[in-house]
Amino acid sequence: MDKLEQAIQAIGQDIGNLQNSSLTQTRAYELFPTYATLQAQMTTNIKEKHVDLGLDALIDTKLQNGGDPFITTHQTQTTYATIEKLKDLEKAIDSLDSRLKRIEANQL
Repeated sequence: MDKLEQAIQAIGQDIGNLQNSSLTQTRAYELFPTYATLQAQMTTNIKEKHVDLGLDALIDTKLQNGGDPFITTHQTQTTYATIEKLKDLEKAIDSLDSRLKRIEANQL
């Protein structure tokens, strides 16, 4: 989390520096003749910042899901319900709904 905060602060400082330096349009075109060049430079800078701050490694660690990046068959029983279980649940709900309607009818 600290590294993410550092990255955000660094980006904020970069934006502040650009605003304070009053980058003129002429100077901007001298530095970045095309939008594609500007975009390429920004992409390179972001990639380098990620590596410097270790964000890529942090993200990779989070994506590993505790060493199991995918839901595997041993997890499906706790992650997903079978069609049979869903049908049983639907029947139970229908049964409860019909009971509730009978109770309401008797109270009226």
